[in-house]
Amino acid sequence: ALLTLLCLFFFNDTATTEIYTLSLHDALPISNPQTYWLSLTGALAIFIDPVIGSKLAIPLYLIIGGLGIYLLARRLGANEITASIAMPIFLTSGFMATHLSAGQFLWLNLVWVPWVFWAYLKSQERWWWLIVSAAFLTIIGLEGRSYLIAYIAIALGSHALLTNFIQRAKGRVILNILLIDRKSTRLN
Repeated sequence: ALLTLLCLFFFNDTATTEIYTLSLHDALPISNPQTYWLSLTGALAIFIDPVIGSKLAIPLYLIIGGLGIYLLARRLGANEITASIAMPIFLTSGFMATHLSAGQFLWLNLVWVPWVFWAYLKSQERWWWLIVSAAFLTIIGLEGRSYLIAYIAIALGSHALLTNFIQRAKGRVILNILLIDRKSTRLN
């Protein structure tokens, strides 16, 4: 029964009443990196209902994103009130609201971005937080936003470069560009 559900989910074309065939679309939907079949939205759509599952995914993602931006703001030195204000600003940004109102649920995985940065900043204390940051990047990639990974890598590299220049840590710029922070390279 589960195999039947998976086949109907992957091979059913929602734009038409036809079954998804290679002759109709030239490729399987799982070959496109911009599909959300390995995401929370995809899982809920398979196991509950495509419409209800997608609707349930939105508040779950918003809770995940709200907690992530709150922790990131606190990590960056914001007090509790300011960090609480950062949550609705991030989650109701025009970019997110525009895409969600158009039904583009692929953009829900933007909520993982604060988690990537939070874990990266935590890696300044312990090196293994880099693995956690990489895990969040992997989640973003598996959920269908392969292009977002490149933007995050550029942002993290820029952050590392600027942090190095600010701290005047000469000779370690290249290591920080490769996402290895000066403090995290020491084994505790």
